[in-house]
Amino acid sequence: MTTAFVTTLTTHDQIGFELGWDYAHHGILPAAPYGEEPSPLLAGLRAGQASFGTRTLLPTRHVRKWLQLRLHAWLRGRSVELLQVTPNHLQQIEASHCPITRMALSTATLEASDASVDRVRNDAGYAAGNLAMMSTKANHAKAANGFRDALRILRDLEAAGSPAGGGLTLPQWARVAVLCSFVEPLSHEEACALPLLVLPSNRLSLFKPVQ
Repeated sequence: MTTAFVTTLTTHDQIGFELGWDYAHHGILPAAPYGEEPSPLLAGLRAGQASFGTRTLLPTRHVRKWLQLRLHAWLRGRSVELLQVTPNHLQQIEASHCPITRMALSTATLEASDASVDRVRNDAGYAAGNLAMMSTKANHAKAANGFRDALRILRDLEAAGSPAGGGLTLPQWARVAVLCSFVEPLSHEEACALPLLVLPSNRLSLFKPVQ
């Protein structure tokens, strides 16, 4: 990769440049308008295209998901730990069904069932051990909610006598709470009292041995 331009960039800009370079290396374009508007991403894309030409790598489904995840993170100013969060890692955490809704996951249908990579602990970055595959529906509903938030939503819905709210049903919010509990600090007693409504996602780092 050329260094003259990269050394003048901020860290965020450099990440965008390297992302554009990797898009070019695999011979694909970022989703519009990100591959068209002037940005470090576009600069990296054009530099990569000039360097690689037609000598590109095969963009597998997991490579596309990896680039999409990095683009999403870059646009939101989130960090991605690239040493371990690789296309191979995304393949390892792949699931056939959403752990929250239990519906079969689809790919690129633009439906609520499409597979989406979630940062289980929202205040942490995209790092190995903090990622789980779930449906777009569950990811959007979970949003920034963690263990305590999901419990509060669950209790509020129960108190109101409502079977669902915030995009999920009561059992689904209970599964969100348990999933988040795996990566958050809880006392031994509190962790032991939680019913195992959902199993830890593959490669998820557990904070507590009891779980």
